Order: sequence, then C-alpha cells, then structure tokens
Amino acid sequence: LWRKPLPALTAAVRDDLSSWIAHARRNEPVPIAQDVGEANFVAVSDASLWGFSVIFWNVAEGTVKLYQQEWGESFDYELAKQSSKAEPEAIYRSLCLGLTVEQAKTARVIFYTDHQGYVFANEAGYGKCHFYDSTVGRIARTFPQLEMETRHILGSRNFVDSWSRGDDSPLDEDKVMGQLLETVKDLRLKPKTGPFARPLVAGVGSARAATAESSSPALT
Repeated sequence: LWRKPLPALTAAVRDDLSSWIAHARRNEPVPIAQDVGEANFVAVSDASLWGFSVIFWNVAEGTVKLYQQEWGESFDYELAKQSSKAEPEAIYRSLCLGLTVEQAKTARVIFYTDHQGYVFANEAGYGKCHFYDSTVGRIARTFPQLEMETRHILGSRNFVDSWSRGDDSPLDEDKVMGQLLETVKDLRLKPKTGPFARPLVAGVGSARAATAESSSPALT
C-alpha cells in the first residue's frame, strides 16, 4: 500500500498543511494547561504587628480550625511592621500549621489573603519583591506536591483580622462557615499552565525553553 500514489489533496487540506508547517517552523514553546480540580482545603489568613491567624476549612470533612500565633522572637519586629513581609510569612506558616505531611501530598488549597501583591506573585510563580519571591520558593520546596491558588479578599471583609491582632475570642464554627460560604464562590482551581513544552526541533528555541523552565520555583 505504501507504494501507491497519494490521492490529490483538496485545497482545504493543503491550506491546513501550510498552516501547520508555518507553526512548526516558528518552533515556539507552547504552554500546557492542566485541570487541577476542586479544592479540598480553603484557608483565610491575616497578619499584623502582633502575629497572624488563619482559618482552615477541610472541605471533605466539613471541619473548620483556627490557628493563631504571636510572632514573638520568631519574626523580626522591623519585618513584622511591613505588610509585604508579614503577610507572605503568615501564608507560609499557615500552610505549615494547617496541613499534615500526608495531607500536603494531595492538598488542593484555595488561599485567601488581603495582600494582593502576593496573589500576583503566587500566580506568576515569582515576585519582584524579594519576600514574595522567597516565599513562593519556600512553599514550593516545602510542599512540592501542593496545588494552591491564592485569591484576594478585601481587608474590610477579612473575618480573621481580629484574631491576627491577638483577639482571644472563641471560634464560632457556624458563623465562620457562613462567612466562608459567602466568600468562596467557586471551589474549582484555575487550570495550571506550564511549564512550557520543549520546542519541536532540537537546538532551535532551546534558550527560550530553558529560560521558562529555570524560572520555575520548584527548580530553585
């Protein structure tokens, strides 16, 4: 059969082949989208000069836990005065408090913070602010299997604020669950894009692919 001549190609098929060839010649890395699924944990944190607090909702079990920690000597006072440093530190410590080793292996977390700068950094995989960047890297190294999407919550609507300032009021689970359900409109995480696929032809475009791969926080 392979010796038989090919039938004449229609104009539509020739146009398709021409477009594919043009695309292949550009030899550009292509982002890959991967569905992550729905979150099995939701967290809401806040930080202050006093310390930080976080609410962890285990979606599968339907349980809510409050963690509250004073900085004390564990975090420099001058750093705690700056939200660009205190908020990312709170997010990292919140994950350490809220997830067991086994849970971290399969955790898909939606994390709410009122610090929008870190939301952008986590989504990009790096941050222009050193503390954003280092926190993204620390989370990736400590929780290599974690899937996490950060979302912004207005400071005026962040219901863990008072606990982050040292308030010792007991947790009202029913009230907090209502606030969580009001905040979380969708449990599905955004599809994960990247890292870039390798170029189609070896040696062409490899510098761009290498640059994209080396920017992944998991590799730093």
